Amino acid sequence: MKIYKKILGFFALAVLLNPNTLTLDASTFSKEEQIQNKEILYDITAFTTEKNTLNLIINQLFKEDNTLFIDAYFLNTTENTTFENLENFNISVCDTNNKEVLNKTFKSVVIPKGLPPQHGRRILFPIENEFFNLQEKDLSKLSYKFTFDYN
Repeated sequence: MKIYKKILGFFALAVLLNPNTLTLDASTFSKEEQIQNKEILYDITAFTTEKNTLNLIINQLFKEDNTLFIDAYFLNTTENTTFENLENFNISVCDTNNKEVLNKTFKSVVIPKGLPPQHGRRILFPIENEFFNLQEKDLSKLSYKFTFDYN
């Protein structure tokens, strides 16, 4: 677990091209720093991972204006799969009472140069207002699932 946290620390990258396609790109790393008035809604440092798969670790949810951001990491725990382009990437997040907080599908999540085995990359997902509902939600503990197509 400590090794993964170190890996995640070294591979911090972030996002944003258009609402339906995300591209992880080192040159856009400063996007989070550009967000001036963020309201942190959820923040966690402990996590678990699964072996031999692509893990998504949500570190923080924060809101700015009408956009909710998921600050997360992809962690590739496979032995020999490099992930480059995740098609139809859907993420669904539920609150402590299993009420849906958000559900969003990105047509494509592009990872330039790929995410090799045993590596992690930071990603910042922007979620527009119509894809999330924070009213009467308990965000003290989140559950989430994600699916994608990969060739």
